[in-house]
Amino acid sequence: MIITNNPNNFKLNQKNYNKIVDSINFDSISCDSCSHHDWTFHASYSRKICFLDRKVEIIISRVICQHCGKTHAILVEGIVPFSLLSHSEIIDVLVFSDTTLIYPSHLFFLKFKYLDVDISDYHSICFLNQRSLSTIFSFST
Repeated sequence: MIITNNPNNFKLNQKNYNKIVDSINFDSISCDSCSHHDWTFHASYSRKICFLDRKVEIIISRVICQHCGKTHAILVEGIVPFSLLSHSEIIDVLVFSDTTLIYPSHLFFLKFKYLDVDISDYHSICFLNQRSLSTIFSFST
């Protein structure tokens, strides 16, 4: 996964996601397998995400390293890998025990899952959810 930062007052929708993806300088991102910068768009998939108290469906772009063949999904900061909830909503659920977003049994699962993690640290949440995939953070200044 390649995770990039998002602008302030960001409203997640397909148009804004596409603008952010189009603005990425892929020459500045090294493949974590082979260290090359030979990226090309490869595929896409649909993903439903809770973001700022609303559910949206976004077509997520994937890129492939032309040198080694490794693929990465392109996510925007706030989207947590393999989670329907955004980072801010995970915090709301855990800090305020907000069950308006999830079932109470899911609250118990999340409390157990993130028991030893600083939930305010977005990187930690992403690394915990990356499964066996690598994660590259590409934040521009």
